[in-house]
Amino acid sequence: MSEEQRKQPIPPAQEEIDETYDLIVEKLDHPLIDRKENESVKFGFEFVLDILDGKKKESDISELKTIQARAIASLTFDYLKGLISQKNFIGVPLKGGGIKPTIN
Repeated sequence: MSEEQRKQPIPPAQEEIDETYDLIVEKLDHPLIDRKENESVKFGFEFVLDILDGKKKESDISELKTIQARAIASLTFDYLKGLISQKNFIGVPLKGGGIKPTIN
């Protein structure tokens, strides 16, 4: 395998996409998701479910009203292209849980 071939992104297999879908459903079931301060995250992840189902395309991102929701959706397309792992967009924290995010 050449250096060029090793650098090619590898899209996730359908099994991993299905797992990602389930993880997002769990996140949307979290009690904090319905708080006002998590509204953008909720809209972003609801949109992601439609992306993973094939109902939304990259050009549909403009439907989302907030930068955070658009960023989550955009990262999903990067994930489907194999450019990032699911952790890069599923790990968006929910606010109001009593744990403040820290920057290292």
